[in-house]
Amino acid sequence: MLARWQFCQGEDAVAFNFSPEDAGRRALKNTCLGYLAAQPCSDFWSWLADLYGQTSNMTDRLAILAIFAERESPESQAVLASFYDQSRHNSLVLDKWFAAQAAARNPSIIEKMRLLLSHRDFTLRNPNRVRSVLHSFARGNPGGFHAANGEGYHLVGEQVIQLDRINPQVAASLAGAFSAWQRYDRRRRLLMKAQLENIAAQQCLSSDLEEIVHRCLHQDMTPAQD
Repeated sequence: MLARWQFCQGEDAVAFNFSPEDAGRRALKNTCLGYLAAQPCSDFWSWLADLYGQTSNMTDRLAILAIFAERESPESQAVLASFYDQSRHNSLVLDKWFAAQAAARNPSIIEKMRLLLSHRDFTLRNPNRVRSVLHSFARGNPGGFHAANGEGYHLVGEQVIQLDRINPQVAASLAGAFSAWQRYDRRRRLLMKAQLENIAAQQCLSSDLEEIVHRCLHQDMTPAQD
């Protein structure tokens, strides 16, 4: 298996170039890393952690970070901690650290989301941070958001309500994640509709959020066939 990884190492031996050709090679390499991560080879993860430490550009670092965010292991914890330590004073880069974890296909994603929402660097008063966590989850993590038990819907619904008291525009945008609720299977339709109705029932709802929720609940859309 190690022989299949050698193509990944040569990329970092040359200077970073921002050209279509080099961007394509990086995209191909990082796609292949994602496929390799799905293979049952324990040595891969220590090798990938070493590659992360040797990588000099943000594109590759983020790609490797996203792979580790989907796995529970000492290497994953080390890489996530390393990226955080290096980016904690750069708000835009730290947003990417949050986003990678919120979008991760992780069996414990709801627990992870709770940890991100309680993180000392997360606040509902920072729109970019809200987007990096809640929008990345609701829009970019279908497996987590649309979990059959409805935990993803509940998490986003409760955050929409809290956020409406702080930033109605961002709250309304987040609530839009429920807009296609009629297109899902019956179980998910009922769960998503319940969240929309719960939001609509809140007192002192902002006009921004009220408009979005009303539109979602009363839009003319053909329901999915169960």
